[in-house]
Amino acid sequence: MGTGINTMSRITMVGAMLCTANVYASDEDSELAALMALLDAETELATKSKMNADYVPGMVTVLHGDKLKSMGIQTSGEALGLVPGIYVSPGNTGQVVSVVRGVGVTLGSSNLKIMLNGVAMNSAVTGAADSVLRLPIFQIERIEVIRGPGSSLYGEFAYSGVVNIITRKNTNAAHVKMGDNNYRQMDAMLGSEKSEDGINWQLNMSSWETDGTGRESGLDNFAGAGGNGYAPGSIFDQEEGQLLFFASSYQGYEFKGHYIDTERGGYFGNLAKGEKDYDPGHETIINVELSKKWQISDNINSGLSVAYQQTDFEHAKNLALPAGVNQPGPGPKIPNTHDQIRQTGFEDSYFKINAFMDWQTSASNTVLVMLESVKYEVKDSYGTATDLGIEMTLPENALEVINTAQRQINSLVLQDQWRIVDNIELPAGIRFDDYDDLGSNSSPRLAGVWRITDNHILKAQYAEAFRPPTLAQSYPGPETNLARFTPQAIVPEELSSYELSYIYRQPIRNFKATLFQTEVTDLIEFYIKPGSPPIFRNLGEIKSTGLELEWQETLSDNWQLMSNVSYVDAEDKRDVDEEFTGAVNWLANLGLSWNATPNMMHTLLYKYVGEQEGAELPNLKLPHVETFAAYNTLDYSVSYGNAFGARGLLLQLSIKNLTDETWESQAYPTQWPEGLTQGGRNWLLGCEYEF
Repeated sequence: MGTGINTMSRITMVGAMLCTANVYASDEDSELAALMALLDAETELATKSKMNADYVPGMVTVLHGDKLKSMGIQTSGEALGLVPGIYVSPGNTGQVVSVVRGVGVTLGSSNLKIMLNGVAMNSAVTGAADSVLRLPIFQIERIEVIRGPGSSLYGEFAYSGVVNIITRKNTNAAHVKMGDNNYRQMDAMLGSEKSEDGINWQLNMSSWETDGTGRESGLDNFAGAGGNGYAPGSIFDQEEGQLLFFASSYQGYEFKGHYIDTERGGYFGNLAKGEKDYDPGHETIINVELSKKWQISDNINSGLSVAYQQTDFEHAKNLALPAGVNQPGPGPKIPNTHDQIRQTGFEDSYFKINAFMDWQTSASNTVLVMLESVKYEVKDSYGTATDLGIEMTLPENALEVINTAQRQINSLVLQDQWRIVDNIELPAGIRFDDYDDLGSNSSPRLAGVWRITDNHILKAQYAEAFRPPTLAQSYPGPETNLARFTPQAIVPEELSSYELSYIYRQPIRNFKATLFQTEVTDLIEFYIKPGSPPIFRNLGEIKSTGLELEWQETLSDNWQLMSNVSYVDAEDKRDVDEEFTGAVNWLANLGLSWNATPNMMHTLLYKYVGEQEGAELPNLKLPHVETFAAYNTLDYSVSYGNAFGARGLLLQLSIKNLTDETWESQAYPTQWPEGLTQGGRNWLLGCEYEF
């Protein structure tokens, strides 16, 4: 494990970089830069109305695809790690685990509302949208992120944050990439500008594949406690994926279609490391939306959209119980004589209708009314168990979710944006959700935005959010451990959040500071008690308090700086040491770009991840790590535009983790007492041609 400089030295170094720069552009250049910055940072994510991100309630981060690409960022999930307060790592089976302001490790990306081109992608069964967070950056125009609750507009799963990934449009380009671990990627996109008859369209395609890193696992609980199983050993983190996106618009009508297909190995294994590379996990998402907007009058706009999504998800085949390990639960402790191997999967869908009206009642007031109805449904659920070399189909009552599971939600959203004076705005909103199986819920938000001067902005917000139990948590097969041993029905988690933000903006620099406090009640935990079956339960209560600092600056015509530092203290009163498992206290990013020539750019990206809270589980023969050590990485990228005089040709080389640092992260479920091994240096070489 890398050590490097100590924590205070790292934070001091980043702080010093934050305070750099006193280079001013000319007045004419400054005005142009200010105008372009306003346009680049426009977003509809926070209020459903297009506004500059600095003026919306709460904190919205806009990440631009070109800048992400120049820094060597490879996927949309990796890009989230550049947002202050967000920590992203892979879980036991390679799933993208996101922790936002100290909240989220227990349920991965199901604590985030994930959207692709404004269309919700979360699965009804798991609440996650893992495949969307694996999309290559080449395909992405921008990523908009709300950190903090977004349920007042977006409802279920808009809990610790909202992410909208927007693909590139109006572009004709081709791209190939290769790299370490036999990484291969090919992309193509064709697009049209709006024609004379008002039609435009875009078609994007991507395919990627890698053989895996060959990293070694540590001991899992079975191997470490009793010498059973197959850990330590090589993990199986090979991956491949495909993306197909089509969009077209005509006279206010818009159609979007997404097809994502990903396959990945079992990584470390959900509960134990397997003997060999079993069948990989497989996820396919098909998503379509048809929408129409009308301008009823000069002051009233309305719209209607219909969306449908089908998700097919098959877990990687995994070792559920090694030979020699006792069956969990009550009764006689009889050791298993053979490895037990399981694989489960499901097919779910949603159908959603959304209608809205945006009414500017006066020059200082705008009202949004939105009605939404969505039906989630499990169309199929299946699984197999292998014992003594014989594969058997699991009965329906032993599946992770029953075939008949479904949920209907009807929602009403009200939002009022009231400018009480020229420079003070009070956005307020509330969403009412009626679940046919969970009852009703309301999610309010009240905010204030004070533009003190053109350069100084002060914002405050109070918001509430909820995360309903997924269909898998609400409707497991009646003979599964979750159904048999869960003491009572799972209820939604509830979250309340306070924010206070200050923004200082100039044409060449932007500084932001945010104080926040978040409280979570009825936390849904995947609880493991040694010797007993794991269950879901509502028990945890979290309180997280923190500070986020951001600084962006144009140091000169050729140098740009991007940096942020965040700190969070996440408390769980029911934990042994009152620290929430998986939370990371300090996070920092520092990016420096140098345009050496008009066509040559060099970038360095430094990342610091502070200590991560481990799990303290009682009665284990093999103690778990209480705190995982901090680590830091340094990436280098060089981009050569209009290469060799060919207009539109871009070559790029990226070297990730120059110092070859390795580290461990918290496992979930907590089956690896010493964590999941991460890191290692790798390189990527890409060639893009835009025509």
